[in-house]
Amino acid sequence: MIRKILCPICFSTRIDPMLRAATHIARLTGAELVIVDAWHWLPLEYAGDAGVLPRAILDTVADKQQTQLALAVRRCKRAGVERVTSRMLAGVPSLRVLEMLETEAFDLVVLGVEQPARHGGYRMGASAKHVFHRAPCSVLITNHSTTVERFENVLCPIDDSEASRAAVELACDLVEHTGRLTLLHAGGPGGVRLARLADDVRATTGVEVMAVMRSGEPMRVVVDMVAERNFDLVVIAAREDTSIRAKLLGSPHVSLVRHMPCAVLFAHPRADPAPMLRALR
Repeated sequence: MIRKILCPICFSTRIDPMLRAATHIARLTGAELVIVDAWHWLPLEYAGDAGVLPRAILDTVADKQQTQLALAVRRCKRAGVERVTSRMLAGVPSLRVLEMLETEAFDLVVLGVEQPARHGGYRMGASAKHVFHRAPCSVLITNHSTTVERFENVLCPIDDSEASRAAVELACDLVEHTGRLTLLHAGGPGGVRLARLADDVRATTGVEVMAVMRSGEPMRVVVDMVAERNFDLVVIAAREDTSIRAKLLGSPHVSLVRHMPCAVLFAHPRADPAPMLRALR
């Protein structure tokens, strides 16, 4: 269960998709929502008596950030979020956000990407990528195409790992009761376990569940599947890739986000998985 959500608006110029997704999840789960912005200027801008930038300009920027933060909170409250607060952080945004994630019990952080990549798709900014790779909790990535406010059609790629079990549990928490959850197994055998998991999810949640098996490289299969069907959300297990290929060419998770027209949630394993998932071990 998601109990506390962090939504840092300091990494994106388009915060609407982030707020829509964070607001919906907070309403759906009853979670507390914390919206944060960050105030950070390089030391050179304060150098000397007047600094590189006049004090009036710095004050104007600070007032604009405070106003944007207050408007974001008001918007979430009007949308029906019962517990929503805001904070203005001082310091390097990515470091301060990671500090909050490390010291407080957040279950989910919502990040946004909207910068077009050179070869198509989306590109994650350096600060958002820094948080994405180091966040100790689940991470939801949105882009400007993320317009839906309800997750009616959810895709969850799975394998036999503990991380995948956490992804299934989180997908069950977020898919609408009238929606459909598609469990996708790619790249190897596992049809019996997939069918069994689909039956258990269907019996436990009452949600329509579709089990799909495909051969091929898992990430490529996911991209192709999303291109074929109109998914609102992809929930996938978060894994740390320390391979040389990942260090040279980049994380496959970041590459996946680049090609997704919908929101992508990277799920971290929970300390106490649900009984339905414990039974599958």
